Amino acid sequence: MKFFHVVTPSLFSATFFLFSLLLCEAAQASPVTVLNNNVAINDISLEVGKSAHFKFEVPIGLTHSSFRSFATRNNTSLTFHLSGGTGDGDIYVRLGGSPDTLNYLQRSIGDGNTEIITITAPHPGTYYLTLKAVQSVQHASLIANYQVTLNSSTQLVPHVPVFNTHLPTGQLTTYTITVPPDKKRLTFRLFGGTGDGDLFVKFASKPTIYSFDAISNGYTNAERITFVFPKAGTYYVVLGAFQEVRNALLIASYD
Repeated sequence: MKFFHVVTPSLFSATFFLFSLLLCEAAQASPVTVLNNNVAINDISLEVGKSAHFKFEVPIGLTHSSFRSFATRNNTSLTFHLSGGTGDGDIYVRLGGSPDTLNYLQRSIGDGNTEIITITAPHPGTYYLTLKAVQSVQHASLIANYQVTLNSSTQLVPHVPVFNTHLPTGQLTTYTITVPPDKKRLTFRLFGGTGDGDLFVKFASKPTIYSFDAISNGYTNAERITFVFPKAGTYYVVLGAFQEVRNALLIASYD
């Protein structure tokens, strides 16, 4: 004799409802957008109460391509910066899993869309960021910046731009580059973003605003310094914010 398992209407209905609910939740799950180093995601808009999700990978061992050397974790920092647009967005960050308003590594919940989270000496791995709209967010920008500081200055690599996320008015930051012998030209160039950044360059030692070999101090971020037949050795360049600098690029090149 054969026995058949008969699914009763009530059990079938409950099973179908649960399966449909799971499919609906999967369809409504928010996508996770990958953040690349120093590449802004612009025009972010969210309705009140809605969230957007992002992730950023901190590499193991090798530093960002703008740096020549290996570096210990104590020399690294990771910054997430929300800015621009209108409304009030808050950001939450967590390592290894999606954060929420109760579970996070760090958060920034000020008024408006100006939110910054900085993690010193971040562990390698995937950092997840949730942006929550406390008030409707329109046309905001989000950027992640992972960088290494070598001996209190950032080592420049020829022809590789360094992204300056934010330099407040009156603040200075230092970079260095080592120039090989027999080069015909060395150029430092600042461009892009907003504000007024000035460049001060000196051979073999760190310049100040009073002691330098060359200066470029125009009224915007369009600055250039060129040395013809530069000496072989280390050049120091200081970027100073005469007015708050945001989203500028600094590049050094020689040929």
